[in-house]
Amino acid sequence: MTPLKQNYVEYELDNGLRIALQRTQTDTAAAFLQLNYGTFHEHHGEEGLAHFLEHVLVEGGVEKYSIEEWENLKNSFDYGYHNAHTELERIYFDGTLLSEDTNLFLDYLSQAAFHPRPEISRVNQERQAVLREIADKRSSIIYEDLEKARDAMFENYPQRKDPLGKEDVIVRATAEDLMKLHKRNACPNNSFLILAGGLPKDTEKLIEKYFGNISKGMPENVDVPEMPMLSRQTIIHSYAKELANGNQGEPSAAINMAWRVPDITSKDSYVLSILDGILGAGFNARLYIALRKEKGLAYHVSTDYTSTKKRSLIEIEGKVTARRLEEAVATIFGEMDRLKIEKVDEKTLNSTKKRVKYSIAKHEEQNAGIIRIIWNKLENKLALDEYIASF
Repeated sequence: MTPLKQNYVEYELDNGLRIALQRTQTDTAAAFLQLNYGTFHEHHGEEGLAHFLEHVLVEGGVEKYSIEEWENLKNSFDYGYHNAHTELERIYFDGTLLSEDTNLFLDYLSQAAFHPRPEISRVNQERQAVLREIADKRSSIIYEDLEKARDAMFENYPQRKDPLGKEDVIVRATAEDLMKLHKRNACPNNSFLILAGGLPKDTEKLIEKYFGNISKGMPENVDVPEMPMLSRQTIIHSYAKELANGNQGEPSAAINMAWRVPDITSKDSYVLSILDGILGAGFNARLYIALRKEKGLAYHVSTDYTSTKKRSLIEIEGKVTARRLEEAVATIFGEMDRLKIEKVDEKTLNSTKKRVKYSIAKHEEQNAGIIRIIWNKLENKLALDEYIASF
């Protein structure tokens, strides 16, 4: 289970762009380009521009091609997958493709990420798409409850920022505003490129061709503070009409719980991953057994350990019988208390470790999964063999 030791290449272009290549015996490939700027890098009055910019990078036009030519290039990958995403600390492009189209895909990535030329009509088109995305989110019946929960969980830390931003900022933003954010941070020495799959023999030359002539920049260094333990516990109750089931049968109550926990760089992250599996992963998870099998309180309940640098949570979610809500909550905390006072048996521990091992093995067998393994190495300094050994 160490694919990065064979046919793995890691190097850096003269302009600072980091490259990682993993060749596999396949006819397909996966690609990932990360730009190390996102919502955290927005200045006052720019709330939501990083996400808006991401839309425009893909759809707004580029220096090298006309809009029609750009559309034709993007459509040549429609048999696979390609998209762009915005998070708090990054914008990234990813995709899957036939190996024979590696040349075209690298051309697409370099133009979209580093050579945009937004056309006004396309900017306005994507403005409407972003405003629709914001409206869809905020029209949700549980939006206000989720916002209260985010306020309680992240308090006043930058991690509270919403990548969708503010509607009025999006309405008045110009193409020039978007390009200012782009020019501040979109540079090769603030980015890395990962490719995995049946890569052409001349892949390194293609990378140099499309990315080697991009000038270095002076990106902003945004220092995001780590979040300490929560200063208080918060309980939020609200009535949700859609869960009342129209008075037909037993109404349900949704339970969502979250805790701040050590992030992925901590040695405790491995323990938290195991605990996450024991509590809420699979049919033998303790919460599933206690809430569904033994007490019939829920059809589905699960846990999720989401870990990134300086922003990590364990969450529990499910729907339970409303009139037995207090019993369900007590059962959840009872299972957590049980972990504190009872030693986990070897069978459960080994089964959970196998779940981790299976997940890693499944990733290794897919080019997109290998991209994720390499990403962890570059972003979080987690080598696969050390990662497995830690478990």
